[in-house]
Amino acid sequence: MDFGAGATVASWTAKGIEVSYCIITDGQAGGFDPDLDRADMTESRRREQRCAAREVGVADVRFLGYVDGELTVSRGLLRDLVRVVRQVRPQRVVIQSPERDWNG
Repeated sequence: MDFGAGATVASWTAKGIEVSYCIITDGQAGGFDPDLDRADMTESRRREQRCAAREVGVADVRFLGYVDGELTVSRGLLRDLVRVVRQVRPQRVVIQSPERDWNG
């Protein structure tokens, strides 16, 4: 969200629109920090997401806790997403494309 829709989200929250983030994976597989043990990566990534969300006016950040790089479509994933949608009842939903290479 921080790179793809951050400015849009900031414009919404500036207008008083309430925004919630639902982060599906914890980002354990991304990045490299020699000072951070892999076991601590999840909490570090969650802190980063909460901080980035605050910068654009988002207070509600929900984590589903799926393992980064291992996400598959499953009944469990569907159940967890439906639960968040029912709790938040959004008027619009912004999602990231699952495609990694947009040039191909």
